[in-house]
Amino acid sequence: MQAPSLRREVKIKVRNLDMVYRGRSPQRGDVAALQQVNFDVYENEIATIIGPSGCGKTTLLFLIAGLLEPTDGEILVDGERVVGSSSQRAVVFQQDAVFPWLTVFGNIEYGLKLKGTPFSERKKIVSHYIDLVGLSEFEDAYPKELSGGMRKRVDIARCYAINPAILLMDEPFGSLDVFTKERMQKELLRIWRTERKTICFVTHDIEEALFISQRVIILSARPGIVRRVIQVPFSENRDLSLRTTNKFQELRRELWQEIAVGEDAHERVENAT
Repeated sequence: MQAPSLRREVKIKVRNLDMVYRGRSPQRGDVAALQQVNFDVYENEIATIIGPSGCGKTTLLFLIAGLLEPTDGEILVDGERVVGSSSQRAVVFQQDAVFPWLTVFGNIEYGLKLKGTPFSERKKIVSHYIDLVGLSEFEDAYPKELSGGMRKRVDIARCYAINPAILLMDEPFGSLDVFTKERMQKELLRIWRTERKTICFVTHDIEEALFISQRVIILSARPGIVRRVIQVPFSENRDLSLRTTNKFQELRRELWQEIAVGEDAHERVENAT
């Protein structure tokens, strides 16, 4: 299978990034979350960030979003340094972020209302994304009437509706059962193929990382550094049978070994100190 044909302009540059959480007291010292992190994310690709628990994956995503400020280094989007949050960088969190008092339509139009988009235009945009995520029969439903996977579709549609350049996803399918999770992975790829976005996707699931992305960025155990970036050699049109192929399983073992080696090295350092 041929690797997908994507534009190769760099969308996000992460350069010499350090993040240290300062201790609130002498008893609780500083914690180095990330150290000298460097990588690029190309325009219109899905790049996953993976690594052991506590390696700084979510911290890194929040830094790209502008929700946190790095201790040192910089993040550039289209050559401009990230300073603070922006509607051009939308975040899908692990926990549901839908408003329980709003319908599906109301949730998806929320960001557009904040931007002052006229109602006639909002209605057209919201209807388009309701159709795109397959919720056309549920636009008047409230979140309590939806399944977990459907609520995630609302989250994704709401982000797409404000037309960000970058979508940042923090383990968005982590709380779903395995069958719903696999359906949502396929749905994400379908939506991405229909309307391209640059997506950074944090996960701890190796198979998920390989299935949805074009490149996998592997972080070491804390403090997170980039151990390796792997190009995923599969076409854009993927179905679940891909997971049973020899090439997929070989890459899965390769990623697992890379993460396991990083964890072992971290444990040796911890035990020596």
